[in-house]
Amino acid sequence: MNYIKTSGFPELVNELDDNFIKEYFRQTITDRIVFQDIPQTAGINEPELLKEIYLSICANPGQILRYDSLGSDFKRDRRTIQKYIYYLEYSFLTKILFNYSSNPLTRYKKNRKIYPSYTAFSFAALREEIDMKNFIGKIAENLILQKLNTNFFYRTDRGKEINFIATKNNKVTPYEVKYRKNIDKSDISTINSFMKEFKTSVGVIVSENTEEVQLTENGQIKFVPLIKFLMEE
Repeated sequence: MNYIKTSGFPELVNELDDNFIKEYFRQTITDRIVFQDIPQTAGINEPELLKEIYLSICANPGQILRYDSLGSDFKRDRRTIQKYIYYLEYSFLTKILFNYSSNPLTRYKKNRKIYPSYTAFSFAALREEIDMKNFIGKIAENLILQKLNTNFFYRTDRGKEINFIATKNNKVTPYEVKYRKNIDKSDISTINSFMKEFKTSVGVIVSENTEEVQLTENGQIKFVPLIKFLMEE
């Protein structure tokens, strides 16, 4: 939990005061980068809008990126929202994922997802009344993204989704985050279907504490506890 709150920033490793941690990131990220550095560098004349967009991403990590919808929420046109999000990504405050496809051109035509670059950004943006325990599932996703540093997720036209797709050494590996105590057969159906479609023999489900290997007709699905996954190379 301390790592979730601080993202391993060395100056905060031993800090236990939540308010101090939040204030640190608000001063160094929100006040300095969002309000000063980006507006001065990019010539943005609405830093308050940039801040609100950034905070909305932090409050809902992994949301589908819909510029029209965000434009409606913030009462701005699509191009303005798209430009501001580009600046947030360019400044390494957010990360955009593309919907994986075997066709590289198709990847850029489908929906995208967006995350804060670090879990600490979400923690700092949380309102006091939000229960961190109910937020841990989304935070766990963000932790896996930090670890994998991948550029892809997977979502079918019917809404079936896999959190992350890693592409390394010509191998494609699906990663699903199920941060809860009990996992049933329905939890592996989407990842199993992906393995069949893309002819990959290994899938990974990051859990709260389940550790086992299940064999399917398409290969093996490895269940790895979150903490162990983060600690392993």
